[in-house]
Amino acid sequence: MTQYDSTTARVPATARTWEVVTTYRECSVVTGHSTSIVSLTRTPFGLLAQIDGEDVELRRAVNLLEGATSTRVIHEIIPTPDGIKAHTQAVWG
Repeated sequence: MTQYDSTTARVPATARTWEVVTTYRECSVVTGHSTSIVSLTRTPFGLLAQIDGEDVELRRAVNLLEGATSTRVIHEIIPTPDGIKAHTQAVWG
């Protein structure tokens, strides 16, 4: 991902999307993995959340992010003094 200077880093993103990997365990044995795409978008009315393109309650998306084995930002939109800056990273590469 792009390294932002201290000025840009303090500006909250308008939108951010993560690739989220969750590992499921039973009695310390890995029983499965799942990969999801989680998006949070800031609006004048609050945050909107999506999981795999489906609108969900914010709490559900946050729980998935917090419980993930790993997360990777794959897209973000950050307002800058010059306008909006979008950065996308390929999901599978």
